[in-house]
Amino acid sequence: MGVMRFVVHPPELLEDWPESNRAYITSFDGRVFPTRTGIEGNIFSCQRSFSDSGKVSVPWPVEGFGRPVLNTTSLREREEPYLLSLELARGKLAEIRDQWSVWEMARMTIPQVFRDIQSEAFRSFAHASARQDDLEECSQAAQHAIRKACEAANILSDSYVVQRMTSIRRSSSHAPSLLGCATDVSVLTAPGTSVFLDTFNTASVPIRWTDIEPSEGNYDWQPIDDQIDFCSQHRLIARGGP
Repeated sequence: MGVMRFVVHPPELLEDWPESNRAYITSFDGRVFPTRTGIEGNIFSCQRSFSDSGKVSVPWPVEGFGRPVLNTTSLREREEPYLLSLELARGKLAEIRDQWSVWEMARMTIPQVFRDIQSEAFRSFAHASARQDDLEECSQAAQHAIRKACEAANILSDSYVVQRMTSIRRSSSHAPSLLGCATDVSVLTAPGTSVFLDTFNTASVPIRWTDIEPSEGNYDWQPIDDQIDFCSQHRLIARGGP
C-alpha cells in the first residue's frame, strides 16, 4: 500500500478541517487515484493501493481566500513525514511559476505588482525551507508564502482576462464563447460601462413598448438607440426584444 504522511502544524488546524477527507493523490499525468485519508495525532496521511510518487491535493485554509484546493509537487513516499504547509506552498509557487512562464511566452504583459508579490512569496518559502528545524517558524513562513502566492495568482489571472478581452475586442472576430446579460441605461455611465465590458461580450437590449410609448402618442426611442449605439461602439453581439 502506498502511504504519504504529513505533519499538520499547528495541531489546532485539525480541529476545524473537515475537508481533510476530500484529499486525493494524482499521478504526474493528472490521473486521480482513489485515496483513503486518516489523522493520527498531528499526522495526516493519504493512502492508495500501490506505491509510487504523486501529488496530493487537499482543501486548505488560507486567510482571505477561504479553503481553496492546493496541490503539492510530485512527492516520493518516505518514512519521515513531510510538513504539509511547506509542501503546499511549494506546489502553489510551482503552479504560478509555470503559468507565468507560459503566458509570458505568449507575449502577455506581466504586471510588476505580480512580480513583487510572487517574489515575497518565494522569499517566505525559502525562509520556511531553511527553518524546518523550527516547526513553528517554518509553518508560519510557509503559510505566509501560500497566502502571498494565492494573491499573486489572482493578480496574474485578472491581468490575463483583461489583456485577453482587450485583444479580442481589437480583433475582427468575437470570442469563441459568449456571455451576456440584459442592459439598461446604467451601462452608459462610466462605472456601468467599465463593469459591463470587463464581464460580458454579449448584450440583450430590452425593447418594451411601454418604455417606447410611455403615454399615448408620446414616443421615446432615445434610451434604446443609445444602448444599441453602445453595443456597436464596443463590438458587442446584441439582441433586442422584450
